[in-house]
Amino acid sequence: MAEEEGIAGLYWKKYRNEESTFALFTPFLVCVAAGNLDSDCFRHCISQDYHFLQAFLEAYETVEDYADDDEKKKLIRHLRESIDKMINAHQSTVLQEWGFELPKVSIPDSTTTKYKDFLLATASRKIGVGGEGEGVLPLKRPRRKTPFEKNKVAAYTLAATAPFMRLYQNLCAIIITDLDFNTTPTIFKKWLHYHTYSEEMKDLAQNTEDALNKLSASFTTEDLKITEKIYHQAMKLQVEFFAQQIPKRTVVPLSRVEDPYNSKLTIFSDFDLTCSAVRAHHNLAGYKKFMESIRPRTVPGEVRAFDYDGLCEALKQVAEFEKEANTKVEESAGATMKGLSIDGSKDAGCDLDLQNGCREFFQKILKKKYPRIDVHVNSYNWCGDLIRSALSSDQKAMNIHPNKLVYEANPLEKLDAFMKVLEGHKISSSSEGKHLKIYIGGGVGDFSCLVEADIGIVFGSSDSLRILGEHFGVSFVPLLQGVVKKQMGLTHWKPRCGILYTVESWAEIQAFILGS
Repeated sequence: MAEEEGIAGLYWKKYRNEESTFALFTPFLVCVAAGNLDSDCFRHCISQDYHFLQAFLEAYETVEDYADDDEKKKLIRHLRESIDKMINAHQSTVLQEWGFELPKVSIPDSTTTKYKDFLLATASRKIGVGGEGEGVLPLKRPRRKTPFEKNKVAAYTLAATAPFMRLYQNLCAIIITDLDFNTTPTIFKKWLHYHTYSEEMKDLAQNTEDALNKLSASFTTEDLKITEKIYHQAMKLQVEFFAQQIPKRTVVPLSRVEDPYNSKLTIFSDFDLTCSAVRAHHNLAGYKKFMESIRPRTVPGEVRAFDYDGLCEALKQVAEFEKEANTKVEESAGATMKGLSIDGSKDAGCDLDLQNGCREFFQKILKKKYPRIDVHVNSYNWCGDLIRSALSSDQKAMNIHPNKLVYEANPLEKLDAFMKVLEGHKISSSSEGKHLKIYIGGGVGDFSCLVEADIGIVFGSSDSLRILGEHFGVSFVPLLQGVVKKQMGLTHWKPRCGILYTVESWAEIQAFILGS
């Protein structure tokens, strides 16, 4: 399968979900999807395509003769000719097919220049690759290029261009198919359709990947590691480009939208079902029977109004089953933690298996030191020292609760803990700022907190939570759709609204709150 697909396909599958997520939550693409992007911002972004294409052309001209046989040389020549045609047709394509004029004078912006420098440095073999997590680094001096190394340089250059067309296609296709595309103005529709469906873009993306696969066919494991890092770095630079196209009006990311001096953002997260990849299974027969008894018996397609009072009553019944379950968890956790020192807890936390992206999210908050963001984590399985160790590298610098082992006996007590946190972090009465509360959870025990938060985010897919929610009229909306509707002015962040936002990864949460 790997040989048939080639490294280009493997790299794309490995990185597309996370990087696509970061790009889709950028203000630029959220505003495109919502149909209210500032026209000057859009024109500026499109004008940068010309500079990207020029960079491709220059890079291909540099490495065309590097390939070690005529067939490979022909592949690069064909790519160069395709890019050359696109450059010559760029102005007419924008004017005739998309229906608007570009600025008369266009210069590359900082992120375009950053990508161009990276691509041309790759083509000139003026880059190296650092250790784990360091990415692509500049070399002190170019190395002498042997014929075999020249072929590698050509492949590395293709790795720096391959994700560009593929990511554009992917992002535009998602906006067209998954979001409220019917309200998008024509000027955006034509641009989205071109990158999604045009044979020109499809062929360029496929031909670039085919060429990369053939030039790297004889690569060693070390060569492939370098190729992969270059591919990923190129993709991250492209996401950075979208992130720097800032519209005048935007609703994301929350950490930048909200006034850092007159607003506060409190994030309260469950640890057991949202952070930890180690799940405690303690379903009771009675609990299952109860959940079955409230399974919706409605006509397919019927929309129920949100019944907050009914949901609260149901959660009281759920609490009775949770008490027994949590008692067993407490006994198990107590036995597990018995005799474990503070240092032992910290060491265990470092090795704890977490959901992908979870640790990175909390560590980014720690490193950036957002002054108006408070983070609280709740658990009935793990102690505070272990949680702090698992989520951050500096336990003293981040306000992560609890400070000791805490067992939430039922969903209502978890709600009490949530409300106490909010009480303790109220903005003073003299301030006119807004206090936005986010709760991130994954199970039925989180339901009370989810609906009481301004933004309730459901991580993963709990059948029990959905059954209970749908029975009482709760709507489960993908977070990205919710963000786009917020940008359109069709929804508002507020508690008890009957809307919960679903995510499948921590990358979505990070992109929404912190950005890429």
